[in-house]
Amino acid sequence: MRALAGERATPGPHPRSAPNNPPQAEEKQLDIDWSRLQYQQSSLGKSARIAEAARTQLKMTPVLPGRTQYLAGVVLDTPPASAPVPAAPEGSKP
Repeated sequence: MRALAGERATPGPHPRSAPNNPPQAEEKQLDIDWSRLQYQQSSLGKSARIAEAARTQLKMTPVLPGRTQYLAGVVLDTPPASAPVPAAPEGSKP
């Protein structure tokens, strides 16, 4: 809301507290918002715990451009996607 010069702007009612919004609807919306916040907090917590375990228990370090090695001119011997897959020899288990 825009105020005229010398007047103080007063915000309108919050959409959830509007007179046409019954208390049950407001309570339901607050419950939904609370559930979303809890889910987001648990998701962020899991990511942080996984990253911490990777650093401490597995001794992993972040990838840095200075530690990255690029291989040039390496050709891998892989068949094209349209090539038939060779059959397994007789007597072998899958």
